[in-house]
Amino acid sequence: MSLESLRNLGCADINLIRLGDTVKVPPLRQISASWMFSCCDLAESYDFFIFSGNWAHYAARKHRPNLWYCHTPVRVFYDLKKDMISRQTNALLKFAASTWIECHKRFDQRSVQHIDRIVANSLNVQKRIDLQFEAFRRLPQEKLVIVGGYARGDHAAKYHERLREVITAAQSQ
Repeated sequence: MSLESLRNLGCADINLIRLGDTVKVPPLRQISASWMFSCCDLAESYDFFIFSGNWAHYAARKHRPNLWYCHTPVRVFYDLKKDMISRQTNALLKFAASTWIECHKRFDQRSVQHIDRIVANSLNVQKRIDLQFEAFRRLPQEKLVIVGGYARGDHAAKYHERLREVITAAQSQ
């Protein structure tokens, strides 16, 4: 997220804290992003945390209460795994991809256990979450909140307000 992006969203007053630069080579980029989020500690600076993106939830262990705005679980760990492995050009790369997927998937699932609330941005994502994070069904004290749905055109203002209401409700519980 850049300062310019924040200004365009009308959020220029938000304090952007950079965690650093990630390695640019996949899957080292994903590993380094996960690591940076897991190592950061802003717990003393804020009283509620909202995570968005594939790797941000790795910060959840140290940052509670929290909410994860899940665009989609990392699909390569689940339904796109075979596609990713098959795209590799030789047996060594296929083995490396398979190993990374299995290892990082375990870390990913462990990280999600530290999330207090999940907000999905569509029914499709809700289904993916239902399939891929089965653990939440076994934790009756946890709640999955779904926000969004079909919209024609740009309804970003209404959607933003709805998201704000859900976050406010989650904070009050």
